[in-house]
Amino acid sequence: MALWGNWRWLRNPVLLVTIRLLFGAFFIFTGVLKLMEPREEFEAVIRAYQIFPAAVIPWISLILPWFELTVGTCLALGFLTTAATWMGGTILLGFTLALGYTVVMGINLEDCGCFGSIGFQQSGSTAFIRNLFLLALFAPILRYPAHVWSLDAFLEKEHVKIDS
Repeated sequence: MALWGNWRWLRNPVLLVTIRLLFGAFFIFTGVLKLMEPREEFEAVIRAYQIFPAAVIPWISLILPWFELTVGTCLALGFLTTAATWMGGTILLGFTLALGYTVVMGINLEDCGCFGSIGFQQSGSTAFIRNLFLLALFAPILRYPAHVWSLDAFLEKEHVKIDS
């Protein structure tokens, strides 16, 4: 029997839409916070992970906040829902792997950089545990993307009306 077979409640449209909206807001919030701070500060946070070559860090600090903002907006609106869901899951998995790397390698992060410089600092190990929890919450919408109450569903209805 499949792992998800016994958990029919995970298919509840209200639950799926709620998860989609919360993660949309989460990615919008984190993206905006990173955009509001000077890029140099975000570059320093990325550098502290000791994963990326120095040449790509400015590009990551430039692109990542906009990517988070775009994915969050798509999730919140339900636009390109399946693609946005998988991109959001990939972002979250990437962050989790990066945090796990710092924990395994003994890199002491004073701040994971997840929430910009608003004063909500978390160590690498605390953020890693938080991200594992977030991945578990994200799993249902990866399995059953929430297309109900979405811009996708609205556009599909409009497309059907036009074709009729």
